[in-house]
Amino acid sequence: MTYYFNEKENVLICYSGEGHKINAMRKNNSISLEVAEIDSVTNWKSVVAHGSYKELKGIDAKSQLHIFSLGVKEIILAKERKDVNYINEFSAKIYKEEIPIVFLIKIEEISGKKRQF
Repeated sequence: MTYYFNEKENVLICYSGEGHKINAMRKNNSISLEVAEIDSVTNWKSVVAHGSYKELKGIDAKSQLHIFSLGVKEIILAKERKDVNYINEFSAKIYKEEIPIVFLIKIEEISGKKRQF
């Protein structure tokens, strides 16, 4: 699953291939997503977003992917000073034969923890 946090709209814009997680979210749209960065036992941080799954199709999906790509390009330019032009330049998931499922996670609550010694 690839995601981008659209802070302005308070949603995660995501895409993924068909599979277990998509099927599970279709059955129960109340979901959570955890992201963790672990350097060591004494140096880590994590964030959990709780919200609801909304699958997109057609022009809505294309519109959100456009926002996604502009946001990720901005992050890469700011952090790595590298200008990328296409989504396949920064996404490890390139779907050759399969069209990815585009969806939003509408965030209702965010919590986080960290440990740094």
